[in-house]
Amino acid sequence: MGRRLGLAAALAAILASACAAEDPPCASLEPGDVVVSEVMAKLAGSDAGKEWIELFNATGRPLSLDGLTVWTSSTAGTGVERHALNGAAFGDRAYLVLGGVLAEAKPAWIDYAYGADLGLNDKDGKVWLTCGGTVIDEAAWGDVLEEGVSLQLSSDALSATANDDPGKWCLSTAAFAAGAAHGTNKATPGASNAKCDAPCSKPPAAGDLTITEIMADPDAVGDSAGEWIEVLVNRPVELAGVDLATINDEGKATPRGTVPGPGCRTAAAGTYVVLAKVGDAATNGGLPDAAIEVAKLSLTNSGATLTLAYQGTEIDRVEYGMADSGVSRSRDAGGQWCKATAPYGFGDLGTPGEANPACVR
Repeated sequence: MGRRLGLAAALAAILASACAAEDPPCASLEPGDVVVSEVMAKLAGSDAGKEWIELFNATGRPLSLDGLTVWTSSTAGTGVERHALNGAAFGDRAYLVLGGVLAEAKPAWIDYAYGADLGLNDKDGKVWLTCGGTVIDEAAWGDVLEEGVSLQLSSDALSATANDDPGKWCLSTAAFAAGAAHGTNKATPGASNAKCDAPCSKPPAAGDLTITEIMADPDAVGDSAGEWIEVLVNRPVELAGVDLATINDEGKATPRGTVPGPGCRTAAAGTYVVLAKVGDAATNGGLPDAAIEVAKLSLTNSGATLTLAYQGTEIDRVEYGMADSGVSRSRDAGGQWCKATAPYGFGDLGTPGEANPACVR
């Protein structure tokens, strides 16, 4: 009987050992132990060798991440890629930066190189972490990124639950000089993130914004760089999330971009705000430095109805006719529209960011 018990115990030990061998090294990780806390996904030019992902250890103890699999895809689940970590570890409440670069070429602030295994979408992207069949964390983003600026999880929201809330993410405002050669302009890789602003509380309503000037056909630079519209702020509001659209003769609306962050883009009453296809004054025809880039802005030269809206509520609309090359159409204080006569920037005519002169009747 004793011999049988001994054999049974030995067999149980062998089976237990075999089962343990099948468990991945990261098997002790629980959902939420590791948190996706910052991503750099959108770079000027090629993204190769410049993208990175920051992870945060939320456990209260040092962790080995061997066997943890990092996945990336679109939010729709297309373009799935993965990389299993090998030799990655970090301390309690510490950060680990994973970079899409070869190990021999990684900068000092990248802790772990995953080469070309993963790709991050510039918009509508997703990254998630698994150990075996267990999801440890995931994070996603829409069309909110800016070139060379990381998307970061608020410093007061470092958990796998909080990072599911888009309101807990914001674009970094901290300059990162060490990353300049790798396309990173503003970010905090491996360091504490800033606290994201509170959710926006002053969205615009109908009549709060008035479209006052339209440049549909710039001449000093191409349309793809120099188009813009000007908006008068009638009440203190936050502009982030304002949608632009054009409506054709058949009544079909075409989205023309959304005012992006970072932050809520608070605008004071009485100010003129320029929404530009390109925000860089060196390439957009010399618009004011405060111009807000709305990358999807596109205006037809033949005319259309232009609208502003916020979450489906229309704020303002105007109709503009055939555009004159290099000349904006401006609305004066009395509501009349006319062609601009004053030069700005590189020589086109308009008064972007300033009160418009009275139209001659």
